[in-house]
Amino acid sequence: MIDPTRLEQETAANFETLENCRLDVARAKRVSPAKVVADRLILRWTIDPNGVARATEVVAATPVDLDLMDCVKAAMSQWSFTRPRGGAVHVERAYTFRQMP
Repeated sequence: MIDPTRLEQETAANFETLENCRLDVARAKRVSPAKVVADRLILRWTIDPNGVARATEVVAATPVDLDLMDCVKAAMSQWSFTRPRGGAVHVERAYTFRQMP
C-alpha cells in the first residue's frame, strides 16, 4: 500500500521524463519531434517492496511510434517510488503525450 496522493505525485514526476523520449527518438531518426507519432499509452508497472518499478508494460491506446514505446519502457525501468507497505503494488495509468505544433 502507498498513500494515493504520494503515488500520484511521484507518478506525475516520473511522467515528466517521458516527454524526453520523443526528443530522443526524433534525434535518432533525424526528424522533428512533431514527426514522431506520439499520442496515448497505457502504462503498467509493479512497485516492488524497495520502491523500484519492475514488470513494466507499455501498450499503445492509439498509434504510437514503436521506438517511442521502447524508450518509454526503458525510462519506466528507472523509476522509483516510496516503498510500499505490505508488499508490491500494481499500477496502471494512461499517459498522453503533449501535442506538438
